[in-house]
Amino acid sequence: MSLSNGQAIECSILYKRVPIMIGEQGFPINLIQFGMSKFDIILGMDYLTTHGANVDCRNLKVTLKD
Repeated sequence: MSLSNGQAIECSILYKRVPIMIGEQGFPINLIQFGMSKFDIILGMDYLTTHGANVDCRNLKVTLKD
């Protein structure tokens, strides 16, 4: 995986179709495990696009379509 600063990180563990639970709704996602301690999870643009995400930075809110 490549970071925005161009640094490459090796990722060797993949978890397929893990449900991210938001309220009572599960949104399946493929997760790659790597060692970055500042983040719990990073949702990529492909995932956000698939689930029709609306990112509201001003109000710190992300809305997904089920």
